[in-house]
Amino acid sequence: MNYTLTRCRRSIVFCGVLLCLLLGRFRPAGAVAAVVDLTAVKDNTLIRFDYSSYEPGQADTYMYSNGAGPDFVAGNTGNVHGIQRGLLQFDFSPPAIPSQAVITQVSLQLEVVDVPKRAFETNCFWLVRIEGLAEPWGEGASNKPSSGQANATAGDATWFHTQYQPAEHGYLENPSDPLKDFRTTTAGYWDENKQGYLGDSAINQADYDLADAFGVGYGLSGLGPVTHSTSQMVADVQAWVDGTKENFGWIMVGEEWYDAINPSDGKAGSAKRDFASHDNGNPIFWPRLTVTYLTAPAAPIPEPGSFAIFLVLAFGVAGYLRLNRRRRK
Repeated sequence: MNYTLTRCRRSIVFCGVLLCLLLGRFRPAGAVAAVVDLTAVKDNTLIRFDYSSYEPGQADTYMYSNGAGPDFVAGNTGNVHGIQRGLLQFDFSPPAIPSQAVITQVSLQLEVVDVPKRAFETNCFWLVRIEGLAEPWGEGASNKPSSGQANATAGDATWFHTQYQPAEHGYLENPSDPLKDFRTTTAGYWDENKQGYLGDSAINQADYDLADAFGVGYGLSGLGPVTHSTSQMVADVQAWVDGTKENFGWIMVGEEWYDAINPSDGKAGSAKRDFASHDNGNPIFWPRLTVTYLTAPAAPIPEPGSFAIFLVLAFGVAGYLRLNRRRRK
């Protein structure tokens, strides 16, 4: 009798455990939050010189870049170095971020490594998503000094080109009009008009909202880390992860319209900043992007069939009744 009671009790316990496993196994899972830190995979600087300072015949010196330099630059230098725009790109493809992830927060960390002496005011900077390219922009072997320029090498992004190829693009063929390259090839340019991305002239101040800017307060003593996070950056990364937009990265622009005169010496002020690149000798300074995201909720697994649940319950009830009958005896 004790043996029978033991078997009945075991049957009831087994049925209960099995039922819990069935109901628990088929409960749909919720979204899970995760955070990933990414390092820039490439960066570069677009340099638009004051071409009027060159004599005809010097047009071969107009292609500048900084693909392998320790920094990338954005803003108006206020001198012959002219307007500069930074390029920055991260890789979001799996396994870095799942393709079905929901992006909730994006934060960019940069290190300001140089502030020009002529920067006597605070200046702002913006990130703009790059779109509509026929091919990705490049990062060659050019490496400019902090106060100068470097000739572009094969594969470098320049003011005119996404990927400069000397054999295809050569020198500008009309020195009297250095903003145009009359080569027949149309490949390797930012657009079909062979102009700089966002245009050849300074950007329009009215198109840039100070609420979306970063760098406020970075004047002469503005060396050090800076963090930037906006809802637009979240939308950009979401589009790249979803695949609804091709990832060409961001272009960083500064106050290109800046024309203030330094009252201390009467010379043009500067509104540019140098940010550490992913080629910087100090890895702590490398551009980093912290992305917080939710994994898409798991697809609900079909509930266990009614017949399976019925069998488990019936087996449990039968064991219970059998146990009661044994007890009465």
